[in-house]
Amino acid sequence: MCAAQNVLVIGCGGIFAAHSAAFEKFPERLQVAALSDASDRAMESAVERLKPSSAIPCYRDHRQALREKAGECDFALVLTPHYLHFEQARDCLNAGLPVLIEKPACAHLQEARALLEMSRARALPVMVGQTRRFEPQYQGLRAWMRSDPSHFGPLRTFEICGFQNIEAWIATKPDRNADFWILDKERAGGGVVTSLMVHLIDLVRYLFDDDFAEVSAVGRLDSPFKNGAESACTALLHMQSGATGTLHGNYLARKTPYSESFKFFGEHGCIGNHTETLGKYFGSNFVGSTHGKAADSWEFQYEGIGKLPESFLPKLDANPFVNQLLEFASAITEQREPESSLQENLNTIAVIEAIYQSLQKGGDRVKVERTPA
Repeated sequence: MCAAQNVLVIGCGGIFAAHSAAFEKFPERLQVAALSDASDRAMESAVERLKPSSAIPCYRDHRQALREKAGECDFALVLTPHYLHFEQARDCLNAGLPVLIEKPACAHLQEARALLEMSRARALPVMVGQTRRFEPQYQGLRAWMRSDPSHFGPLRTFEICGFQNIEAWIATKPDRNADFWILDKERAGGGVVTSLMVHLIDLVRYLFDDDFAEVSAVGRLDSPFKNGAESACTALLHMQSGATGTLHGNYLARKTPYSESFKFFGEHGCIGNHTETLGKYFGSNFVGSTHGKAADSWEFQYEGIGKLPESFLPKLDANPFVNQLLEFASAITEQREPESSLQENLNTIAVIEAIYQSLQKGGDRVKVERTPA
């Protein structure tokens, strides 16, 4: 068995708790070699969570951590606010380290393209933390659709929705203040679309192997969001395949279940997800198929809709952050491109940028910039 891979963690805030489960469950495969964060308290909390047998070096400056520890690490994990992603990932590549970046890859498409060029020039993989791709239930939906063309068929229309009270989320943070970075487009890259709806935008691409081609979007810029960050957005989305869909995101849904939901309709069937319990983020997936048969009664449209058969669910950890880290570690060992590579993620960043261009133009249709091979 190969030795555990050593990881430099840059960013020890709240999202680290989700990632840390991989180190706790699979110490024979993954070890934290060093931590970096501007907050001593955040690093202390991370160390306490990991309960290491020996001291973990901690650095307030990621550049010092790279100078002293890059040679002892197999890859870096960047978990910082969006506006820091490009600089920190760039520094990791310059230090010779592959890097896994928490979503979004970068705040701007131009930064993502520059990072991809560096990745290719140095032959170092970059992976983007799009965790929906590593949810067993979504891998199961993909497997169900692919197992038989008559289950679903080509995608025709869809809707994706995400609702959250971001002020309640901020209230849980130790560094909460009126100038919290996620409310500022200059630091977050945007509002509800780039921080919340990015998950479902990428899920559309993952489930259907399709890219976005054109968008039209309108929204709201309610306080406390600032510098052009949208509090809510509604968009019409066109796929390269010809499928069309809608996006509805609201970051100031002050009294609502914190939730994501979707419905996809194909030539032969439907798949969807909706919350069933107040306060539960996800519900169960449901699937329904005509199996190529024509409707012969009014009741036909309701028959056969049920939960995804468990036989399609892969044997993965229930925590997608664990699956994601294990995938990146395996890709490095096997010297291959990881699932959710930066190249694969470019269209996700490109459609978000097109949505913002449309918002600025009052809902005008905007072509999504094509991503190079």
